Amino acid sequence: MELNAKEIVELVFFMILIPAAVFFGLRRSKLSKRIGFTFSITVIVFVVAVVAVPNFIRPRMFVSTNACVNNLHWIQEAKRLWAEKNHKNPTNVPTMTDLFNEKNDLEFSKGTNYLSGVFKFPPRCPDGGNYILGAVNEEPKCSIGPPQHTLHPKSVIVQ
Repeated sequence: MELNAKEIVELVFFMILIPAAVFFGLRRSKLSKRIGFTFSITVIVFVVAVVAVPNFIRPRMFVSTNACVNNLHWIQEAKRLWAEKNHKNPTNVPTMTDLFNEKNDLEFSKGTNYLSGVFKFPPRCPDGGNYILGAVNEEPKCSIGPPQHTLHPKSVIVQ
C-alpha cells in the first residue's frame, strides 16, 4: 500500500504527536500518566483498524461478484444444453425448473466434463440478487445488475 505525503503526515500526527502531547501534558500524577498511556494505545489501535478494515472488506466484494458471474455462466450453459436437448428455438424462454432438475442433471452431465449435481439445483446470487433467465439467445442477468453482476463484468483493478 503506497501512502502519499498527506497520509504520511496524518499518520505521524495521529500515531506520534497526539499521544505524545497527551502523555507529556498529563505528567503531573501517576493516574494522569496511566490515562495518557491508555489514550495513546487506544489511538494507535484505532488508526491500525482504520487502515486494515478496508483491506479485509474489499476482497469479500470481489469473491461474491465472481461467484455471481460464475453462476450466470452456468445458467447460460444450462439454457444452451436445454435448447439443444429439447429442440427449442433461440427465442424460447426456459424457467429455472426447466433448466435445473434431477432429470436434466443426469442428461446434461452425461458425456461431458460437468460433474453430476451441477444442474440439479438452481444457483443463487451470493449478494441476494435474483437471476433473470431471458430467451435462449439472450444472456442471463442478475437483478443487482451492472457493472459487476453481469456475464461480462467491467474489469476492476485491485491494488
